[in-house]
Amino acid sequence: MLLKVTAPLVGFDGSPFTDGATLRSVIVNALAGMAEGEQLTGEQKLERYRLAKKIHVEDEAKLRAEDVVLVKAVVAAAYGPLVVGQVFEALEA
Repeated sequence: MLLKVTAPLVGFDGSPFTDGATLRSVIVNALAGMAEGEQLTGEQKLERYRLAKKIHVEDEAKLRAEDVVLVKAVVAAAYGPLVVGQVFEALEA
């Protein structure tokens, strides 16, 4: 799937987030971080790094099915419903 990662995130009123958050910024942030107590192998960290790097440089990132699963998992662990809902909807569109 192609994901346009430059799309801005918006509040429930439709106004863009004041910090200028985009799909790109929250996905890269989630991939680059680790949830409290999360244990990852070096290979898992490398996979996240490579995907974050790809999303960081491409305006329309081509994601494999397994990339979508990973992005959903890390975003769900890192953010609340307002962000998660928008990311999931973009990934499922």
